[in-house]
Formats: sequence, structure tokens, C-alpha cells
Amino acid sequence: MDWELVQELAADIGREIARRWPVVDADDVSQEILTHVVENQARLVDRERGYLATVFRSIGQRYASRERDYQNLVDDQYWYTPKEVRALVRSFGLDNDQLAQVLGKKDDLQHCRVTDNLVPARCDVMEGMKCISPRYREVVWNHLVDDQEVTDSKLLTRAVDALTTAMNRNIRKQEQTA
Repeated sequence: MDWELVQELAADIGREIARRWPVVDADDVSQEILTHVVENQARLVDRERGYLATVFRSIGQRYASRERDYQNLVDDQYWYTPKEVRALVRSFGLDNDQLAQVLGKKDDLQHCRVTDNLVPARCDVMEGMKCISPRYREVVWNHLVDDQEVTDSKLLTRAVDALTTAMNRNIRKQEQTA
């Protein structure tokens, strides 16, 4: 097994996962991936880089999901991901009948997702919007709510990431002042 490739790939995937899951650290994700590789080395020997990247991404996402669920339980606060923030912002473009179809559809006893707490989550979006630049607000709103064509997808990604960070930071700040 090419350990240099494995370590480099684990570090890359760790950074990627940490950008999307603010509750985890890139080094922790990399360590989780490397631990899995050591434990399952026989199954991963002589695999191509693309296959390893897919496996590593899956391991990293499972780890990040577990960590987020644990943090949600421990500090009683929700950690948003950019994917969830996009869905929340899109919810402002839905009418009442469409919102009723979304509420509580993915929740179960082990995993409380954002669909069950849509009203407070939408409040978090509005608070987060106050913390990002007017240009980012405009891009996010125009594309995700008004369904306008996006000309700069990188700008939209940066804007959603900034909104996610602002939402998570606002929640933590409220908790500390309470």
C-alpha cells in the first residue's frame, strides 16, 4: 500500500469534510480515515485513487455526522451544514402547502434533523443573513429563493459557506450570553 498517497488523500478529504461540517476538525477526520485504513488494509490494498477517495469521503462523512449528533445532544444546539442552509433558504420560496410536505419527514428517534425545527431554523437564517455582506445576501436570496440563474457558482458557494458560519456562530454566541 502506498502510504504517502493514503496520507495525502486522507488529509485532502479531511479538509474537504471539515469545510462542509464545521463541527469537526480536519485532522480528526484524517485520523479517523487512517484508523479505518489500518484496520481494513487487506480490503484496500491495490485500489485506485478514485476508489480510495470515495471510501475515505464516506468514512469522513460518517464520522462528522456522528460528531455533530453528539454535539447536538451535548450542547443542545444544532450545527448547520451548507447543504441544510441551502435547503432552509429555499424554504422561504415555498408556500404553506409545500412547507407542510417538508416538516418532520426525515426525523427519527436517533437523528433529529432540521426539518422538524423549521421555524427556529428559518429565524437562524434571518439572523445569519444580517452578518454576511450585502453582495452575499443578494446572491443567496436571488439564486435559492427567487430561482435566478447563477453566473458565478463559486461566489454562491462562498456566500452559503459564510451564511453557514454566521448561523453557527450566532447560535453559539446566544448560548454563551444566556
